[in-house]
Amino acid sequence: MQNLPGVSAMIPNEKLAKGSSNGAALRLVTIDSLDGRTQAAKEARSLRSAVIRDLTGGDDESALSALKLALVDAVAIATVIINDANVRWLKGEPVSLAEITTLSNARRRDAQLLGLERVARDITDLDSYLAAKVINQ
Repeated sequence: MQNLPGVSAMIPNEKLAKGSSNGAALRLVTIDSLDGRTQAAKEARSLRSAVIRDLTGGDDESALSALKLALVDAVAIATVIINDANVRWLKGEPVSLAEITTLSNARRRDAQLLGLERVARDITDLDSYLAAKVINQ
């Protein structure tokens, strides 16, 4: 995926953790660890929140398993990369359609694991439900 901006097929192992005796430890980054000022980070976080709302019917990410949250992150990041590459292609910039297709297929599989249906938010509390039952009888 070397043709997509900011994407490399190689993951450099240049930043070694201080105090590491064998140099094997690396600092891992997540969506939450981004400073959030770049457009890509904003879009990834926004999409992540939207997918969580779709899956839970609200903003409660604790309703999702750790693995589902990891899939949400993967889908959000892949979508931002795909959207960027698609726009660059439309502008006439060179992009690898094979790489976009590969990433799109991976995103589709991850999204299918999450489920593509939106969960409706239950906005009826018990008091309202009981009051409506009494009125309708």
